[in-house]
Amino acid sequence: MKRRVVVVSVGVLSPAGVNWPEFNAGIFRHRDWFAPLPDHLPYPAAARVKDEVIDSFFKNGGRRFKYRRYYNRATEMGVVAACECLNGIEPGAVDVGELPVFWGAGPNFDLRAMPESMDEHEIDAVGCERRSEPKSGAAAAWMLQYLPNLAASAVSSAFCTRGEAITYVTACAASSHAVGEAFLKIRSGLLDFALCGGSDSRLNRQGLLAYLMLGALSSARPPRVLPFCRDRDGFVPGEGAAVFLLADESLALSRGLPILAEVAGCGSSSDGFRLTDPDPEGFGMERAMSAALRSAGASPSDIDIVNAHGTGTLMNDAAEARALRRLFRRPIAVTSNKSQFGHLSAAAGAIEMAACIAMLQSQRVTPTVNTESGTPEEGIDLVKKSLHRPLRMILSNSFGFGGQNSCLILKRWTS
Repeated sequence: MKRRVVVVSVGVLSPAGVNWPEFNAGIFRHRDWFAPLPDHLPYPAAARVKDEVIDSFFKNGGRRFKYRRYYNRATEMGVVAACECLNGIEPGAVDVGELPVFWGAGPNFDLRAMPESMDEHEIDAVGCERRSEPKSGAAAAWMLQYLPNLAASAVSSAFCTRGEAITYVTACAASSHAVGEAFLKIRSGLLDFALCGGSDSRLNRQGLLAYLMLGALSSARPPRVLPFCRDRDGFVPGEGAAVFLLADESLALSRGLPILAEVAGCGSSSDGFRLTDPDPEGFGMERAMSAALRSAGASPSDIDIVNAHGTGTLMNDAAEARALRRLFRRPIAVTSNKSQFGHLSAAAGAIEMAACIAMLQSQRVTPTVNTESGTPEEGIDLVKKSLHRPLRMILSNSFGFGGQNSCLILKRWTS
């Protein structure tokens, strides 16, 4: 028998709000959260988390975060969000030490931690023996900042979890895949609880240059994201983290845990197309959405709104629009949070899932901002303003670079 899986706590660190209550309020405001970047960076604006928020957290963190010197920025944000998530439950209600961690992460392009040459460490090239101590402990472990599993490892270390800790690196679908894996293991009975989500930041010189070389960023000044609009010209990068504690419904109820929403289904696929472009017809996207519906025991008519991947790029939005038209065969209501807080890359699926939970709780749709005068793609009923409407089930799409797709279905919880 398949068990029902529910969300019992959320932690968020984002440009739209640096904790769950702030995020809940921020995403329904009719504005974006883009701000100027420093002059030394090669792009004018992004959706950024303020440094002082992160620094303040770790300043008061004590020895639990003694390894912060090894963290990259995405890891820092992940640890902050995980702390809020775990602090959101009553002490003793869940054995934190037994929790598994399922995490979505991306590459760290910030090369400042890398030594300019290995000579700095005085390594014997033949014997591989250090002839003297390195100049600093942080420099000795510089490679930690570039390991994809750093965030999952840091969260596990900070909170002394001893369950499995698995990292997903499927580009923009990574944190959605992480949530899906946690959901499937709880639903099947392999786990009772799981900590899942993701974090990412590419707001450094190398990360921004990579996006610019791909031609993926908005060329408008000031930059803006216009998902599914005919005059769209690219996305604006963002950064952040979102973390969820998932639980078997019966255990959550028996332990008096608050239930925020239900994870009803997940589906994944691959485009099997190019490394750099999505399948222009969106067949892989449609396949992932259909799989999520089957997983939830739902049909297209059960979906009240789609929280689209909606990057605001020419090819991705066109492919997603085609997939949505074939699947729903009617104009489907669509919103895209990337118009508000940009593209969070590996963390996009998690932060957008948090937005879905907020929508289900408030029975209100987040707006696709800055699109008032835009003409949407055919078949897309683009929600341009925040509206109150009955919401029972939301489909959330995450389509990663290289054609790796993951979709989640969130449901308003009823006993």
